[in-house]
Amino acid sequence: MEKVSELIEYTHDIIDGVCKDKHYNSIYFHSNEDLNSIFNEVDVSDKDVLTVLSSGDQALHMYDRGVGSVEFFDVNKLTLYYFYLRVWTIKYLNKFYPELYFKNNFLNKVLRYVKPETEEEMQAYLYWKKFAWHFSNIKPQDLEEILMLGTNIFKNKIYDLSRVKLRLENENYKFYNIDISKKVNLEKKYDIIFVSNIGERIMGLAQRNGSIKNIEIYKNNLLNLLKEDGIVISTNVVMFGPKKDEMEVFSSNFVKKDLKSLCKFGKKKSPGYVYRKVR
Repeated sequence: MEKVSELIEYTHDIIDGVCKDKHYNSIYFHSNEDLNSIFNEVDVSDKDVLTVLSSGDQALHMYDRGVGSVEFFDVNKLTLYYFYLRVWTIKYLNKFYPELYFKNNFLNKVLRYVKPETEEEMQAYLYWKKFAWHFSNIKPQDLEEILMLGTNIFKNKIYDLSRVKLRLENENYKFYNIDISKKVNLEKKYDIIFVSNIGERIMGLAQRNGSIKNIEIYKNNLLNLLKEDGIVISTNVVMFGPKKDEMEVFSSNFVKKDLKSLCKFGKKKSPGYVYRKVR
């Protein structure tokens, strides 16, 4: 596990735009997905789920909807530290999101309640403690280099936190620092894997490289990690569904179904799609 001083140096590099390590990168303050629409269609209750961690919104919505178990993965290690901050904000301040731009001495306010129970939580606590000291006068535009804001910030806000707080009291978090476009080997198998819009990014890489190799690796990882009849949830953030190459690669082992369309500015826009394992 890295020293906190090293993590702070990476954070400085992110602000300065010179961080070249993909394992340390900007974090999404919130999700741009329509999670309520997605989870109104896909039932996660009592299911074993693997989800990209990202902003943490996805996992927190799953807790709210009675997920059986949820484990996290992300190529960006800093997402785990942000997730702990989200957990503390919910448990101790009864707020779904941290204070925007960490106003009103927010970090010190929440950290005074934290009593780390694991080595991982202690690492997160020390990171944010040092962050509060190092970046006490950080400008909002610099903070947005670390915690990126999208549109409609509170679209996925959960207002009644009672179910989430109950789950967080006894939850043990399992985080895999992996790139799912590279070969991975986890022991557990899942009913559902939530990949957000990772497929869009892998397709972008495939187009630049002129090769579908990473799409095939991505598909095989999902295939191996799913239980029989398990599903993958992909979301439409930039594109309006998967590209042709992705659908062709997935077609041999998965059946695709679009989630229901939403009306947006007079047009229909589906929040995502599901791949169901058929092998």
